[in-house]
Amino acid sequence: VRLCSVLKRNKALRCLKLGYSLYGMKACQALADVLREDEQLEELSLFDCHLDKEKTQVLCDAMKSNRTLRT
Repeated sequence: VRLCSVLKRNKALRCLKLGYSLYGMKACQALADVLREDEQLEELSLFDCHLDKEKTQVLCDAMKSNRTLRT
């Protein structure tokens, strides 16, 4: 969640790799907030994060409104 507060001010980061971590719903919602508004991030990796269906849905819904994310 702390990382997301920094990412909200992102002006340069293009690739974010958050793999091999366990995230709770609060962290997924914070990341989703970032994804909805971020205009720099092009790549996001959540490899092997063990996201359940609800967390995955939160992130996917946010990604739909992101115009810069490619992968």
